[in-house]
Amino acid sequence: MKIHSGFLFLSLIPLFFACSATEPELVQAKVCMVFDYGGNYSGIYSEAEKKQTAQNTDILPSMRLGAFAAPKLSGASHALERISSLKVEDLNEGLSWFIENPLNFSYNGEAWLGYGNLQVPGYLRFNKCRYKITCTDFASRSVETFVQLEYDEKIAATSLQNLKNSASFNNLPKNYIVLYDKDGNCLYFGDFLQNQEEIDALCSSFEQCSYYRNFKSNENSNWGVILPPVFVK
Repeated sequence: MKIHSGFLFLSLIPLFFACSATEPELVQAKVCMVFDYGGNYSGIYSEAEKKQTAQNTDILPSMRLGAFAAPKLSGASHALERISSLKVEDLNEGLSWFIENPLNFSYNGEAWLGYGNLQVPGYLRFNKCRYKITCTDFASRSVETFVQLEYDEKIAATSLQNLKNSASFNNLPKNYIVLYDKDGNCLYFGDFLQNQEEIDALCSSFEQCSYYRNFKSNENSNWGVILPPVFVK
């Protein structure tokens, strides 16, 4: 399964609708703040953008939010396919985002759905506060839960060239590599490889690999940093 570049998760039209009298239930939900250096919304780069990305070390990160929920699965009820939308609400400012046809994916053996590229207008920042996540199924039945967004604000003001001296960044314990094709679709997500030869071999094993990115996150994976793309073709 390919996953789009928005940290991994963009909309996927459900394959089918399974009727059920079961009310939707959530096992858990979470929000994740991503500080993105050198990325763009589509994940598609022109030749000029490739050169600019490699040369621009003064950039500050853009901020985008991922919102994810794990519905309760019960037998053949196909809970994931029955969820038609997610709504995410900032309970401090009243901002809200509506996500139709959220992506279904598996993480650590659990079934999740969500979206990874929520943004705020202009120069606003996402608030560190409680967010409400509401899942609605095709029968217009809803279930909601509340989650707390936390992240290190210092990263937002740290340029790429100063990132290597940032304790906030260097102390992030989880380290991953993400491979993409030329259209910004994710081909692979796994533990980062410290040896460049191993990275080159991994990229070569995916014929369509166009670039890779390094993503680091905190222990709870509720915020992280993704570095600029490294182009291999």
